[in-house]
Formats: sequence, C-alpha cells, structure tokens
Amino acid sequence: MEKLISISEISKELGISSRTLRYYEEEGLVNSIRVSEHSARLYTFQEIEKVKEMLKLRSFGFKIKEIKDLYRINKNNDNKNLSLVIKEQIEQRQIQLDNNKQKLHNIERAITLIQEDGEEALNLRENEGEVILEQEIQEKIAIECTEYMIAKQFHKFYDYLSSTGKNKFIPINNFVVIWKDLFERYGEFEKITAVETVEDEITILLRLSKLDMEFPLKYMFHGKYIIAIQIGELIFDIRI
Repeated sequence: MEKLISISEISKELGISSRTLRYYEEEGLVNSIRVSEHSARLYTFQEIEKVKEMLKLRSFGFKIKEIKDLYRINKNNDNKNLSLVIKEQIEQRQIQLDNNKQKLHNIERAITLIQEDGEEALNLRENEGEVILEQEIQEKIAIECTEYMIAKQFHKFYDYLSSTGKNKFIPINNFVVIWKDLFERYGEFEKITAVETVEDEITILLRLSKLDMEFPLKYMFHGKYIIAIQIGELIFDIRI
C-alpha cells in the first residue's frame, strides 16, 4: 500500500503552513485523501511532488492563476510534459526581464547624466535620448512582426514595410509566397528566444521547427519602417 503523509508532516518538511496546503487544494491544484469526514488530510508522494513544483513556480513569481493555467495547458497537450511547458514560460519571462533591464539601464543612465552634468549635459545628449527611444520603438515593431509571422498573419507584417519599398519591391501576394517557401525550407517559427539591438538593426533569435538551434531573423530600419530583412543568409532589401 502506498505510504500517505499527513498535512502536518508536509508542512514541517516543506516549511509551509497547513492553511497554504488547504488553499492549494481548494484551488484544485492538489488532492488529499481523508479516511473519514473528520480525519486529517493525507497526501500521496505524487501530490507532495506537485506541491514542491508549485512552490518552485511561486519562487519564480508565478501567481496561482498562472500555475492553474500551466496545468491546464499541459492537460490539453499530450505532446508536452509539464516541465517543458514550465521551461517555455520561464524562457519567455526571462526575455521580458532582459528587455526591462535594458530599459531600466537607459533610465538610470539618463538620471546619472542629469546628476553629473546638469541641464546643459541633458540638452547636449537630447539627440542620444531620441535614438534610444527610436530603438525601443524599432525593437517593439520587430517583435510584433515576428509574432505576426509565428501566427502567419502576413498582411499585418506587410504593413510595417516601407511604403516606398513595398511599391517597388514586392506585392503582398508575392511576399506571402516567399515566406511560405522559407517556412518550407527552414521550418515554421515556433517562438522568440532572444532580442538583440545594434543601432538600426534588430536581431530576433528564433526556434524553428526543422532546426535544433537558434536562428537569426534580422530587421534593418529607417525610422519606424523596415527597409531590409535578413533570415539566415537570405537578404531582402526593400530599398531596391
């Protein structure tokens, strides 16, 4: 017979309160066994492992609702185990965290300039601040465009191309055909793994379905418009 562990033993072992365990149970995240209506709650080894997993997720900043969503996603997807689903969610959070760190760095840098050099230095560096803001807009556009490609919403992607370039370079139907051909060759875009910014170039690192490696998709901008796209060794110069 499988060994059962009482709620008080689990509380002591994991350093959490009995109330927390009961709350997890009320939310449908764990299940206990009760011999009778008034007996103490008992838990199997598998349920204890689930509690440990939830505590780890909570330490990463996941809310109870988000944890419930993870379990629901896992239940609805027979091809993925829970650890893979969690790993993907953590990777997405890491990307968001890295982007927020870069924005925080820019803010801290601006504050330092004000403190060290005063208003005069701030005016001298006004153009630099505009460049930083423009890069943030370009990065946002590059991420949105890539997400449109992941979702195969080609028309929305197309809207971000330079209007002059679109008229000279390629009509929408041909544009869609080119990307579908790329998907056939390299595999479909599955997810964004990282974002790199250098001046007017934004590189999105992607996971593709046919490649066991990160794959770069580079956007070149003029202001807020995409003027060239490079995927692997292929370059589409929309300025031509």
